Amino acid sequence: GRDDTVFSPRAAAMYRINDKVNAWGSFGYGFRAPTLNELYRQFRVGAVLTLANETLGPERLKGGELGVNLALSSNLTIRTTWYDNRIENPVSNVTIATNTLQRQNLGRTRVWGLQSDAEYRIGTAWRVGGGYLYNNARVKEFKANPALIGNYLPQVPAHRGSFRVAFSDPKLFTAVFGVQAFGTQFDDDQNTRIVPGYAVPGLPKYGVADLTVSRTVTRDLDVFFGAQNLFNQTYYVGTLPTTIGSPRLFNVGVRMRLDRKSTRLNSSHT
Repeated sequence: GRDDTVFSPRAAAMYRINDKVNAWGSFGYGFRAPTLNELYRQFRVGAVLTLANETLGPERLKGGELGVNLALSSNLTIRTTWYDNRIENPVSNVTIATNTLQRQNLGRTRVWGLQSDAEYRIGTAWRVGGGYLYNNARVKEFKANPALIGNYLPQVPAHRGSFRVAFSDPKLFTAVFGVQAFGTQFDDDQNTRIVPGYAVPGLPKYGVADLTVSRTVTRDLDVFFGAQNLFNQTYYVGTLPTTIGSPRLFNVGVRMRLDRKSTRLNSSHT
């Protein structure tokens, strides 16, 4: 048995500089207890065994952000946010032997970066938007293994980007085409694993495209179509064993509302 008491305050404020510019900021503390899986369940993926750890302690976060929102015209909006989070004792999979990892409290990490996005509206039907995220997530302190200090956290790419075009006309249909791009990321704490055929450690950068189309047939009936990974891009999501992401997926269906006061009933086929 164990118990803990945590105080997690948060303060935020927004200031309207003029009709075109808003600025905001926030600061707070966070807390996360280890899950039952992390405490007691081990698992194996390929040749790699990950052990549980019943002595795990809670994660604690201290962080804040500053941002600005620019309405440069009635059709163009730009938003930029800077953030900085310091995490104490984050739970991570740490290498303790060849092909053997264990969940451990990783000392201290820092996750900071800059996120920007913009949207431009063309008439009443078209919207074009894009975004970019720089995310620097590294180990700052780990007394059990100082060699990990400075390494990037697994599964956290430093660079991400997105682009989106949307068309919506109630008399015709709604369609959204989007592209997401991910930079190089690591899938191990030591930042050394390599995908076969590549010379640089880490999971190679990649991009995928998605498309969704829907149409309202009647007030209570919609039909929709979707395609994920539209161009069937091959990309890697893991090593040991080398694992690729989902191939092209299609789904079609109808969305029917039986009672306007109740939740919609969905039917789809993939």
